[in-house]
Amino acid sequence: MLETGYVPYDDNPDRGELTVTGHVAYSPDGRRLASADAKVRVWDIAAGSKSRQRFMVGELKQGVRNDIEFVAFTADSKQVLSAQKDGTIRFWDADTGKPLRTLRGQTKWINAAAMTPDGARLVCGSSDEKVVLWDLVAGQEMQSFDTSHGVWSVAISPNGARVAAAGGPDNLIRIWEASTKT
Repeated sequence: MLETGYVPYDDNPDRGELTVTGHVAYSPDGRRLASADAKVRVWDIAAGSKSRQRFMVGELKQGVRNDIEFVAFTADSKQVLSAQKDGTIRFWDADTGKPLRTLRGQTKWINAAAMTPDGARLVCGSSDEKVVLWDLVAGQEMQSFDTSHGVWSVAISPNGARVAAAGGPDNLIRIWEASTKT
């Protein structure tokens, strides 16, 4: 077992912190692991090395739980992206933690996200009853799809041609054809 030395749940009232690790993701090159709670943490986990935290980004706000819902690496392992409670997607340099860019397209907490294997497209579902498809190469919104409820799960086909979303009281899975226009 690989130990990070990080306690994934901390409700120490003396520090005013309440965090739960809600998502983890391996880098495509297998050298790092990202974890998300109220912060994004990137860990070096290369074979034969002792696990260590490379950097930590984000602000821990008193009383906030799961401020970051989703974390992933880009296909080249050079960037980490995080889906924030404020409806933004933020990109960080995977080596330094430096903020690179922010995508704004949703108005409420992003509950789910998925990326194509090549890292060219990202789909996000939110409590704002909207699914947004992003062109990550251009850094712009491609399409948005309205639902009648919050979205709790999303998927994108490997070629980026279809988007699926689920959630809400109707128990439906919705599938849309994605535009090829950017």
